[in-house]
Amino acid sequence: MLRAKRKEAIMGTITVNGERLRNALQRAGIFTSPKHYEWSSIQLEGEADALTISASDGISTYLERIPIEAGFDFEASIAPEIVKSLPDASLALSYQYILERTPEGINLHTGQSAIALYESKGISLPPMLPAETVSIYISEFKRLLPIISRQCLCIFLHGHSNNIRLMATDGKRLGLLEYPVPPISTSPLAIPATAYEKVCRAFNGVVQVIASANKEYLYVRQKEAVCTIRLSSSPMANYLPVLDEALRAPNAIMVNRKEASKAFALACKENRKQAAIVIESSRLIIGDKIRTYLNCHRLPDGNAITIYLDPVYMKQLFDKMLAGKDVTICFHDGDRPFSVQEGNFTFLIMPQNKR
Repeated sequence: MLRAKRKEAIMGTITVNGERLRNALQRAGIFTSPKHYEWSSIQLEGEADALTISASDGISTYLERIPIEAGFDFEASIAPEIVKSLPDASLALSYQYILERTPEGINLHTGQSAIALYESKGISLPPMLPAETVSIYISEFKRLLPIISRQCLCIFLHGHSNNIRLMATDGKRLGLLEYPVPPISTSPLAIPATAYEKVCRAFNGVVQVIASANKEYLYVRQKEAVCTIRLSSSPMANYLPVLDEALRAPNAIMVNRKEASKAFALACKENRKQAAIVIESSRLIIGDKIRTYLNCHRLPDGNAITIYLDPVYMKQLFDKMLAGKDVTICFHDGDRPFSVQEGNFTFLIMPQNKR
């Protein structure tokens, strides 16, 4: 078994809050990649006043620094599979983990267990370059997750007027989030979808989003933790004209989100890949054989129109991506794109041709 690489021969121990170390190791495990052996472990680096936890999958790198009262220099690693089996912090020496250097190497003590750590090459991090910073709730990021699929390669972040726009699409649907904060970039920044998803899993609460001055990296920071994402060079498809057209739709109705969700659930039971939505002046009719009638208010009044779409997509939208009581549907008279809006979130949908 490989042993820890020694920077110096000083023996010693590091006592760390068990809950904090366990959570940091679990977050770092999200950013490991079993496809690349050299990146498949979680790195631990000890210093005199801090313990640093880091991991990388080649695209995104996670690093969290845990301050300690006293320690010693070392570099070591632990497998993600071992981290998953660590005992709960409450069972580990009264919320404490102990890192100990012995003549044989570095050991991590968790209650009655002692885990031998492996030799580490360490992770080289790109430099933190001067950049603009904005603060965003990570819960807002998570609203785009249902759109992300194997076909979704990148999430695009760019400035628009005095807002930041965060946009994701799988080619059939497009989700847009707008924040009234100063843009950190006027040109689109392509965030790899896999990295975006891992950030949403690793963080909660408010995070700082930072774009490097050279637009090669995006940093997501929260207290002592930072994730560095290597931005993609993929060009952004020009969705803006379609998006702007949908946002300028002259017709709008407001419906109750929960009632609409139940209606689309009934439409899904018909086992059809397409369902009709009929919009009248005072009601919304969803479904074909099983019809649901919802009260709505349409401005301006006009002739009834019918839109054909996938009921599964709509149910997922109303269940997982929207959270308010009422939502607004904006549409044109015809088969042009329409949008579902709630606060700063907009969901753009392309109607289907009648089958």
